[in-house]
Amino acid sequence: YASALPAPAQGVRPLDLSRRLARSRQLEGQQPDPLFQDPYASALAATGPQEQHEATSSGGLSLITAQDIIATKYMDETLMNALAATSVNRINKGDYRQVVLLGDGMDTRPWRLMWPEGTLIFSVAPGECHELAEAVLRQEGARVQRGCLLRRVNADLQAGTSFEAELLRAGFQGDKLSVWVLQGLHGLELGVPQLQSILVDVTNLAAFNSLVLGELPGVSKQQADSLLAEFGLLGAVLPMDLPETSYSRWPAAEAGGADAGSSSVGSGEAGSRQG
Repeated sequence: YASALPAPAQGVRPLDLSRRLARSRQLEGQQPDPLFQDPYASALAATGPQEQHEATSSGGLSLITAQDIIATKYMDETLMNALAATSVNRINKGDYRQVVLLGDGMDTRPWRLMWPEGTLIFSVAPGECHELAEAVLRQEGARVQRGCLLRRVNADLQAGTSFEAELLRAGFQGDKLSVWVLQGLHGLELGVPQLQSILVDVTNLAAFNSLVLGELPGVSKQQADSLLAEFGLLGAVLPMDLPETSYSRWPAAEAGGADAGSSSVGSGEAGSRQG
């Protein structure tokens, strides 16, 4: 459910972070055997200066790029598995057909993944990221899959203000199952109070048996586990640097030597709270 990455550099804008994630997806698409393809990543990444940390001196992926790629693949895989499930919660009479992408306004999952018909996707991110992403994707001719719908919700995640009302106004239904994907929070200089504010909104809105997956930045594995328990989320923190979790993308020089609290992903279920 959580990733505790190294502390971000001071002054990183959400827009710069979204460009970095796009650049990481672009680099993965150039690999001989890519884990995924993002046809829009290069256009999104090109809206800013080229990153200097994307490759190591040996020509391999840098640690931060590898983390972005591993996290993206893990979330793609877990999200699609969840959407393929049926009869998850008979009380709520539905499968996972509400998806909330939280953090990255340049997230291209609405266009590059195969969604079940009737999926309603919400992208919650800072307004400047939404505006630029919309302009670029419109120019690229991107279209959300027929029978599905994307709605963008502006949120100042750095300020720790609630986005609950805005998400409900956009059509989110808290009595129906949902999947929440947290990616793009790293680099926003979020402290524990801001992370707690985000999780308050998530757990207030997520129906019983909803799924939350992604990264939590700037906290240790122990802190991430504590946050899961504090908000009643049943889940686990997974290290990125193991053979079974790294998709063969973890830099060889770093394998086995990373702090489990500095590189991890995972998922949790809103199963211990009352709907």
